[in-house]
Amino acid sequence: MANKYVPEDLNLMEAACVNWVLSTIKTDILSGTPSGKAIDQALEETFNAASTLNRT
Repeated sequence: MANKYVPEDLNLMEAACVNWVLSTIKTDILSGTPSGKAIDQALEETFNAASTLNRT
């Protein structure tokens, strides 16, 4: 069965980044931050970081 959330060809660095982001989101939600707010902020930060990396 194929993974629902994680690509089969994920490399170690990508997996470490995903783990860090999801763990941070989980901590925020369990600390009382609304889930939508935590997810939206993580997505925004990820897109901003990706945009910065593509310019260099």
